[in-house]
Amino acid sequence: MKPLLIVKTGSTYPAIQQQFGDFDDWLQSTCACEHVLYQVWLPELEPPPEPTAFSGVIITGSPAMVTEQKDWMRSAAQWLLTVMERDIPVLGICFGHQLLAYALGGVVDYHPLGREIGTVSIALTDLSADDDLFATLPICFNAHVTHAQSVRVLPCGAKVLGGNAFE
Repeated sequence: MKPLLIVKTGSTYPAIQQQFGDFDDWLQSTCACEHVLYQVWLPELEPPPEPTAFSGVIITGSPAMVTEQKDWMRSAAQWLLTVMERDIPVLGICFGHQLLAYALGGVVDYHPLGREIGTVSIALTDLSADDDLFATLPICFNAHVTHAQSVRVLPCGAKVLGGNAFE
């Protein structure tokens, strides 16, 4: 079986990392399955891997901002288009979903109401019932968030599967 690729786009705060590990550690422990292998790619430091070598891709959060438009972000966005063209499943978390939206033609920018931070209630939309990942979740659940930027304009064909009053 092909490994699952974790695209590590940044690291958490050092004090949190020392006690709980980093973004890629959290994903590997949370998504732990006996038969799943993981590989981590650091797009800021390494050339992109061959997309077809992976069964799926998860893009982590990051303290970086998509609007910084760093070279590694643009390169990773182009690589994600290649992944999507090959119908490889992709999940973007926080910065990861913003980078994915940018790659697909969406607009990412600072949220006009400022930063959202804390534990918030997420409500799924009716569209989530047809989604392989979200259909198994409760209609309403809590999530920990911290972000200053948001997808302000969805890419063509994208659908909102959940949100809250802020986002």
